Amino acid sequence: MKYTMFFLVLFLSCSSNNQILTGKYEIKKSSKVRSFYDYIFNNCNIIGVELNLNKDSTFSVTTCSYKANGIWEVKNDNLILNYSNKYIYVDSLKGFKKDEKLTNKSECFLIKKNKLVQYNESVNFGSCKTELTHLK
Repeated sequence: MKYTMFFLVLFLSCSSNNQILTGKYEIKKSSKVRSFYDYIFNNCNIIGVELNLNKDSTFSVTTCSYKANGIWEVKNDNLILNYSNKYIYVDSLKGFKKDEKLTNKSECFLIKKNKLVQYNESVNFGSCKTELTHLK
């Protein structure tokens, strides 16, 4: 019986490693050395991303160039953001404008422990890695 309980606890703790947690995720602010490292080894240095996952499966995300909201879901080890509205920052307007082409699109993150990881293709850098960390 002891062993059964031990393996049950072990199984549950291992299987919950990739469970998505609601709350706030963001890219950690980094030092100049870390920024340089990310630029060289991760092919980019993305800053200022904040993602809020709500318990009711809604989300909001804010970056320096857009803000958006919608519904999130988990499939296997992936967090999928389904955008309802996406607003891009327009410099000439000094504000945000709804982007109909980007609304109703989806975005995917790989769930790794307390991080969300995404790889994107960049015109200047090839593949660009983004890591959002869950704030506690």
